[in-house]
Amino acid sequence: MKKLILSFLSLAALLFLLPTLTHAAADSKIRLYLNETKLEPAVAPYLAGNSTMVPARVISEALGALVDWNNAAHKMTVVVDEKKIEVFENSTLGYVNGKQVTLPAAPVVKAGTTMLPVRFIAEQFDFKVQWDASAQAVYLMTPDAVAAVAGHNELWSINVASDSVTIQAAEGMKANVFSLSGPDRIVIDIPNAVAIGSLPRLGEGDAAVVTLASANPSITKIRYSLFDPETSTLRIVLDTNGKVPYEIVSPTGASKLVLSLKKPASGKFKVVIDAGHGGYDSGAVSVTGKYEKTFNLSVSKKVKALLDKEPKIDAYMTRSNDTFVPLDDRAAFANNLGADVFVAIHGNNFSSTSNGTQTYYYNSYSKAFADTMHKYLVAATGFRDDKVRKEDFRVIRKTNMPGVLLEIGYLSNKKEEALMFTSSFQDKVAAAIVKGIKAYLGL
Repeated sequence: MKKLILSFLSLAALLFLLPTLTHAAADSKIRLYLNETKLEPAVAPYLAGNSTMVPARVISEALGALVDWNNAAHKMTVVVDEKKIEVFENSTLGYVNGKQVTLPAAPVVKAGTTMLPVRFIAEQFDFKVQWDASAQAVYLMTPDAVAAVAGHNELWSINVASDSVTIQAAEGMKANVFSLSGPDRIVIDIPNAVAIGSLPRLGEGDAAVVTLASANPSITKIRYSLFDPETSTLRIVLDTNGKVPYEIVSPTGASKLVLSLKKPASGKFKVVIDAGHGGYDSGAVSVTGKYEKTFNLSVSKKVKALLDKEPKIDAYMTRSNDTFVPLDDRAAFANNLGADVFVAIHGNNFSSTSNGTQTYYYNSYSKAFADTMHKYLVAATGFRDDKVRKEDFRVIRKTNMPGVLLEIGYLSNKKEEALMFTSSFQDKVAAAIVKGIKAYLGL
């Protein structure tokens, strides 16, 4: 429990020392970590003038301290180990073990919660705090955690963007970066390093491997392990979709290693649009007797037409007319092409009361793509948000790149079906699909 209180106090000190971070924390833009654990404080700190305020009772109760609030005197008393702290609402005077002290800001009561200035609290405890700008994260370490990694370079985070990979450490890194094939991957060896901060610690045994999801279409996943125990070398592997050119753009020996991921030689992303069903496979039959395959192809063609106007995208279709293409062939087409993303377009079917828009993914590296696409799609359809879901659909399971299957709406629902076969609705949906693709690709 004491480690938890130290983490909150560490945050308090950091927010006091870095006011610009306080604003971000108040907006929930900064992630907080205690050792290897992400913190989810129930009451967020906030900025009051030049001081950052934190909930005293939450902190004290997390420590297991004795807390007493005297309503008549507007006084809070907190006893922590051998330390007795007394503070008063709306007063900058307080006491620590009977000795009068001046607080940088007066405690206030908000919604029944007493808020204290962080500088006052931070001065009472020992802690270590690190700020990682690339990951927008605060890493808090208890004294025990500091001792456990003493003598090693602390690796805080691996941050993947649309055009770069950033590895942040506490100290300068002498990293060895190289590419391997069969399968294609980028390897980064960092000697005398230990995973901490936002990175899960390695399990027992030298062969332990931690795998992380990637939100970049060029990188299918990230994994790291203790490659050489004798030199404490941490190996980070970026599994890629084909050969991905890169360039180290950070200074040699810096604490931040930045790899710039170069665009394909053509300078364009490859996008595959899959119109579901086709030919003898009509798909669902709508409430008025229309075929799903017709809807799928119509929307897909509109998406393709819009993508063809994008200078940084080459768009392809698994079928451009009323023909049947086996599911494995659709996935193979995208894989052989070396596509960056795969989008399958469908209409849903169940009962007359079923309604809503769904987005499906299967592989972990497709989740970020699914979340992005769903946001734009739901806004365009105006239908009920029927969530992003994981499902073992063959066409998206077999794609090597991020892939999603979009269920635009229910053809079995009279209201949704009536809209889905109108040109204006399809234009709106097609535009949203293109926006989602561009947003995910960082265009």
